Amino acid sequence: MFAIANSVGTPICTDQVTNKPMFEREFGHLSRVLVDMDLRKEPKYRVLVEQENYAFFVDLDYDNLPEYCHYCSCIGHNQSYCKKAKADREQGEKDGCGYHA
Repeated sequence: MFAIANSVGTPICTDQVTNKPMFEREFGHLSRVLVDMDLRKEPKYRVLVEQENYAFFVDLDYDNLPEYCHYCSCIGHNQSYCKKAKADREQGEKDGCGYHA
């Protein structure tokens, strides 16, 4: 499980339900792992797991994945809501039209 989580970042720990033995779990056939991720990279939503003479895909889902702006490198908004990107676009339009502040 940590090898799969390692493909998207650095695994830190699993939740309480995942730590229980399979026969003691009350629901679900999934695992939750806390992972430290580099938000500058696009998240993976599917990972190929290969073993000797066997391979399968594992679908990944993210809880509480924060928005990340690739323009200003800030967490909490994406580029379409970035005030710095908007200001730089407006400044570029002024410069391109002959307006200088």
